[in-house]
Amino acid sequence: MTAKKKISGIYGLVDPGTNEVRYIGQSLDIESRYKQHVRYRKESAKHYPIYCWIDSLLANGLAPRLIVIEHAPVDIDKAEIYWIAYYKDKSCNILNIAKGGSHIPMSAIQRVSNGISGSASRLKNHEENPAAKRIWQIKKQMSSTLRMFHSRGMYFHEYKLRLKMKCLAAYTPKLCGDWSVL
Repeated sequence: MTAKKKISGIYGLVDPGTNEVRYIGQSLDIESRYKQHVRYRKESAKHYPIYCWIDSLLANGLAPRLIVIEHAPVDIDKAEIYWIAYYKDKSCNILNIAKGGSHIPMSAIQRVSNGISGSASRLKNHEENPAAKRIWQIKKQMSSTLRMFHSRGMYFHEYKLRLKMKCLAAYTPKLCGDWSVL
């Protein structure tokens, strides 16, 4: 009996309904890492949008499809950063909260704040589309409320709102757009 050969490199998790890449990762054993994503989704769903998304798929009898994007790159961190940026540039609703590599993800408050800081230029893009402009305004209001909860020590309220925002982003990425990085 031969041992199964481990595949290392950059992988993607694909939405089975839309065929859209939703998550990019790196691993020395891609198949084992995929199983970890599915197995630990319940414990991590409250912290990361990817697990909220995986949980919603499994609840509907589906599972993310695994693809190998790049086999054993020389610099795996740089490769992961490149592929995350590549799919974001292709307007995929990537659920990664870090830029990739050994980058440490920001807190939800920092991500919300950063999303709002660059939002003036995004508003210009929404001026022709009233629905998109309204969604942008709602995002701004929710982000402001999140910051207020945090600054006043209302952590339970902050947690509940952040969880709702993350789940909404995972379930409706086309509607939420930038919220997919909460």
